[in-house]
Amino acid sequence: MHIPGWLLFLLYGVVGWFFIAPILGLFHEIGHALIALSLTPSKVSIVMGTRDIEKAHLRLGFGRLTVGFRLGLWIPAGLCISEADPTSVQGRMWVSLGGPLASLMLLLLSSVLAYWDSGVWEKFWEATASLALWGFLFTIVPMRYPHWWGPVGGNPSDELHVWQILRASKDSGGNL
Repeated sequence: MHIPGWLLFLLYGVVGWFFIAPILGLFHEIGHALIALSLTPSKVSIVMGTRDIEKAHLRLGFGRLTVGFRLGLWIPAGLCISEADPTSVQGRMWVSLGGPLASLMLLLLSSVLAYWDSGVWEKFWEATASLALWGFLFTIVPMRYPHWWGPVGGNPSDELHVWQILRASKDSGGNL
């Protein structure tokens, strides 16, 4: 059976936006959370589709980590919120870089799997690698997200947050 190219493009777009991108976004936030959990004794929350854990439709608890999901048609992005930041400048920077590092690892893994798999899953891994690349780029470029970008709208990208941490440390006379 021949499936027209425009229909495949549409199908890949829907699957990518509603299934792959939210999973990649969750793994990105888990990257932040794992470092925050290892550097602080505080509770950490991941929220997908909202800025507020209380507005999440589904909440899952794992010790000091709570993950909340708000269902709906939203930008597949989330936030990692820690009750307390690490005390060191390096710790705050590592928490900020944890998400992009997780996205980069997923990009590399899905690229390798796409290369090795010439079967049914090849296109899935290619789409996953493409979306992971975009996720990595949108967080590693220093910028402030547009307000219409759902839960992250108005917030700094992870890399801009690192620059803000460095600037604040320099302004206060702190050392790295």
